Amino acid sequence: MHILTGMIIAALLRRRGKGRGQRSARAGSSVPAFRTGPIHVEHTLPGRARFRVPSLVGNEVGRERLESKLGGVSGIHRLDISALSGGVLIHFDPDALRADLLLAAIARLLGLEEELERAPVPTVARELQDYGQSVNRAVYEKTGGLVDLWTLGALAMAGLGVRKLIMEGRSSLPTGFTLLWWATHMLRGRGAGEHA
Repeated sequence: MHILTGMIIAALLRRRGKGRGQRSARAGSSVPAFRTGPIHVEHTLPGRARFRVPSLVGNEVGRERLESKLGGVSGIHRLDISALSGGVLIHFDPDALRADLLLAAIARLLGLEEELERAPVPTVARELQDYGQSVNRAVYEKTGGLVDLWTLGALAMAGLGVRKLIMEGRSSLPTGFTLLWWATHMLRGRGAGEHA
């Protein structure tokens, strides 16, 4: 399984290296191009950086804050900020400033630092979590609040563990006890405030 995961990661990194991020790096950029999160790096070249900030769309206060604060920074030659598209284009002196510092300044001025530091949740994982919560809620309501999906899963594992121990005796030591351990761990974790 670890080999398969490594192969997938290597393939993704190889594909990413052939894309836009590698061209930006060759052009002297210190910020890789990325298109997710609170600030999208459209491109960076020596002396020029283009960012897309979705939270800036329709945010005149944020646009004015960026213009007033970044406009006074020595080394910035030209600043184009659009509250209509959320675009931020900065022409700067590459000997005085770096694109990654401009990204950090935009994040700080717009209060996006915590959002940048937060671990991203892929769309597929988010959808699976939503689906799991929906099924959990359905089981909970169908049983009149007696059990939820997690409790039902723990009870099923406990039942399988006991059955394996009875049917196979000592020969099932790892699997039977493992199932019981998982069941008790799941039940203990749910009781300790890990409710969804």
